[in-house]
Amino acid sequence: SLRGRQGSQHKSITVQSNDPKQPALILALEGTAIEEMRIQPNQVFFGRITTDSSVTGTVEITVQGTNSVKVLRTEPNTSNLTATTELSADGKLIRVLIGTRPPLARGTLRGNVRIETDHPKYPAADIAVSAFVVGDITFAPEELPVPENLVPTAGRYVLVRSETGKSFQIVAVEVPLPAITYKIQPVDSGGYQVELGNIPPTSEVEGKAIRIKTDLPGAQDIVVPLRLI
Repeated sequence: SLRGRQGSQHKSITVQSNDPKQPALILALEGTAIEEMRIQPNQVFFGRITTDSSVTGTVEITVQGTNSVKVLRTEPNTSNLTATTELSADGKLIRVLIGTRPPLARGTLRGNVRIETDHPKYPAADIAVSAFVVGDITFAPEELPVPENLVPTAGRYVLVRSETGKSFQIVAVEVPLPAITYKIQPVDSGGYQVELGNIPPTSEVEGKAIRIKTDLPGAQDIVVPLRLI
């Protein structure tokens, strides 16, 4: 059995008999094991993409046996993914093009594309697809912790930057309590640092949020909740 094996193989069999001159005869077997069908890669990761991104990854199905293989169906399990196929003339190479279909929800995109074939030993394969979807503007932290022992004059910071390189400006910062101060400073990455001061480390901040407004269409309102810890 060559299940799970590939490449050059060297095996031997010892035949024992009552021959006084050669009681043990060694038979050598040599050859090359090939996979009848190889799928590479078995997962597609798009990295960080924006909500309006249409990106494509390629999965190649290589047929190394004597028979050609047909893809019967490609089925994504989410409407945010597409899958199409390209077949070589000899039927020995199939490319499955897996793409994203915007608009995409912010956060982690996880999906699966099932590839069904007419191969008797490999009737189906599942390709895991993932990406981290961000907006045109990202900010950190997404929630601003306020320790109970925070000195009110100590600064807390929110970093706002463009994920796509688009220039923008912060046009307003809305604070939930009149005592809270803020200062906007540009940073080298093409974004801004918003420094917040005089945040009271009391129950007053529970349920409150900092609102940062920009002039970039589709990303005008950034909400950073405050949480007392």
